[in-house]
Amino acid sequence: MNSNLITISECCKYIARINNNVLEIIEAISSTIHRSYDLQAIIANYLQIKSRYAPVFTQLQWEKVIPGSESAKIGIVVDNIPLLIVFDFRNTETEPIFIREPRQDGIESFEWIPPVSPEKEIGAYTNSRQLIVYSKLSLNAKVYSLDCTHVLFTIYKPITSLIIRPQHDNRFWSIFANTLEYNVPPVLYHFYNEGSVSVLIKHIRLPQGMDTTPSIEWSPSGTWLQIFNDTEHMFGYHLIVYSLLGQIDGNKTYPLIDVECMTDGVTTSEDGGVVLGISHFESNWLRLGSNKEVIAMTSVEENCLEIQFVSMNLLRIEKVVKLKLEDKQGWRQISSGFTFRSVVVPEDNWVVTQSLVDKQNLYFCFNRSYVLHFKIDIFHEEITVRLHSLIETMSKVTELEVWNGHLLVSTEEEIIMAKDDASRPKTVFKTRGTIKLFKLSDNTAVVTLNTTQGASWQVVSLQDTKPSPIKRKHLGNTSITLDEVTDTFVNKKRNKTK
Repeated sequence: MNSNLITISECCKYIARINNNVLEIIEAISSTIHRSYDLQAIIANYLQIKSRYAPVFTQLQWEKVIPGSESAKIGIVVDNIPLLIVFDFRNTETEPIFIREPRQDGIESFEWIPPVSPEKEIGAYTNSRQLIVYSKLSLNAKVYSLDCTHVLFTIYKPITSLIIRPQHDNRFWSIFANTLEYNVPPVLYHFYNEGSVSVLIKHIRLPQGMDTTPSIEWSPSGTWLQIFNDTEHMFGYHLIVYSLLGQIDGNKTYPLIDVECMTDGVTTSEDGGVVLGISHFESNWLRLGSNKEVIAMTSVEENCLEIQFVSMNLLRIEKVVKLKLEDKQGWRQISSGFTFRSVVVPEDNWVVTQSLVDKQNLYFCFNRSYVLHFKIDIFHEEITVRLHSLIETMSKVTELEVWNGHLLVSTEEEIIMAKDDASRPKTVFKTRGTIKLFKLSDNTAVVTLNTTQGASWQVVSLQDTKPSPIKRKHLGNTSITLDEVTDTFVNKKRNKTK
């Protein structure tokens, strides 16, 4: 677990890695070590004992930052203590912060709550000042503030991670959780971020229980929140849409939309064979024009792509579009580059493995090899869909991202740029190793990868006409409860006031 822990800061100026129990903060461009910390010594000094076992590090996570500012904090999870250590490397004299959890709970992971923007300089820290620690087995999620010495909230049995409401300066965040009661529907908790602390403003109990984890996403404007699940039903989906506070009737809160859509399931074809109905759906928000938001429900059956558009103005399915996917022309990758020819798509077993929405563009990756770009247009309230481009890659697609209106396709071995004019794609980065992660910063991409020589990273220009890394550095071998108090977050409760 300790080796190959390497991550890129949100500002893309630093690389962090753990090597031989030493945390190193490296400047991405100059490749020089900015700070280093002997983690084993720091942990031993905190515990006041020398452990018989080497620390096991399972997560290395940079803070979230306000756009334009530099990252300064990073957190590390020590699995076998269990302990979370937060470093602020702006000043060498700053002591790390320790958050220790009970051994029976453990720490599965943690995540930073994004800072509000713009933020006033209050307290000892800038940018992210709150975080959530998730216990193992999803027993609880605890909200901490770096400016306080007690747990702000304990959320029992969390189902999802942090959900940020867009277009509101990171002021609102939510989390979805079960309750301690048996056979009771889960609850959606809404919080207001005040900077150093967060305040619970609303909790909404869902109309019915769920046995599997749904997909939860805000609309682009932050007006509507959809809860989508296509695993509760064998053939169909369940869609729920709320406003921030929901539809309030007396002491109950109801969703604006609550639809369970079922397909035909198992049917018999003309030749007597058995045909299974659609079992997988993809749900994405789209903003069409200045004030029209829709949900695009996408599915594939027998080489036919079907998109159902759910209008939030009409609160119903506004249009259904079906597109045949066979015998399409597109860019097929071969050993010497990309060639435009007929792309033979598989006749069955279509699975959406990646999806991305950018303005009125829908990108889907099917079977980790076929990337389809659809343009969504609206004219006189009529929605039209057209296939803009098709790319078939040789290696498996792992991530889709948009840069300056162009699509970046990250595979296990390379990063491909597909321009919006549907011209020939080009490879901007290629490796014999395996790409693990890439982040965009202005006109460059910072890429981390695993090679036979260990973990490494490269800073790649996205404006070059051929693959040309700027810098390369090998890094291998070289329910809500309140008021729980801790010292530096050691779990020692204080007596409750009466």
